[in-house]
Amino acid sequence: NCLTPTHDAHSCPSKWTCRFCSERHHSSLHRSNMRTNTSSSSTSLSTVSCAATRGDGQVILGTAVVEMLDARGKYQTVRVVIDSGSQNSFITQKCVTKLGLTMQHIRKRISGIGQTPFEGTKGKTACILRPRNRPTLQLRTDAIVVANITSFLPSNSLPLDFVNRCSGYDLADPTFWKPSAIDFLIGADLFAQIFTGSIIPIAGSHARLFSSIFGYVVLGKVDDCSDPETSSSLFSMDADSDLNCQLKRFWEIEEAGTPLVHRNPEDEQAEEHFN
Repeated sequence: NCLTPTHDAHSCPSKWTCRFCSERHHSSLHRSNMRTNTSSSSTSLSTVSCAATRGDGQVILGTAVVEMLDARGKYQTVRVVIDSGSQNSFITQKCVTKLGLTMQHIRKRISGIGQTPFEGTKGKTACILRPRNRPTLQLRTDAIVVANITSFLPSNSLPLDFVNRCSGYDLADPTFWKPSAIDFLIGADLFAQIFTGSIIPIAGSHARLFSSIFGYVVLGKVDDCSDPETSSSLFSMDADSDLNCQLKRFWEIEEAGTPLVHRNPEDEQAEEHFN
């Protein structure tokens, strides 16, 4: 496996090839090998916001059931997650199709923690939302369309005794305790228009009830929930996607024909020694 900088792969006189695929590049540049080596860093960079469960409790994100105007002028029910850590609001492609909304192409760079880029945007669409019980109050925004926002939220069903402690309030999401799909993410562009200021502690828990125009939003850590350790991230990015693109471009350049460059005998001797 030659790494001499004086020539490219196409003109390399070495008899050694990649030990994984037999192509004429160094084994350390093999694509699947690089993906394996970067998988651990990909996981650490893939989370923008998450609802996580651990052995000592579950952290839940605030959800609400709201109404959204469709292309025919009628309101349909959608389930949203509220995330002040996102500058933009997002909507799933499935929800756009369901409502018959029109998408517009955009040139917008989306990035998460660690400046990790997210390349899954489909476009944007104009959205009008309103609370289920307050039809005269409307929220308007241009939401970015993505294939998927997150897996089901919450990650696991919440304990019945905790659910019962919240049952006496007008909840923004009446079935907040039940893992269900998310259609829309309300970001910081609408966040300030949602919450009305009142916060109510939930007995025996670090979670709180936050009053909003949609009703009370349940948010925080449920201490008396002991589920297997899992996590659900709102936005997942493949952290080694950029690396793969760079390697692809590298290989394309390497495939371009160039005059043969004869090797130094010392290089040949070193290669024989390390192989």
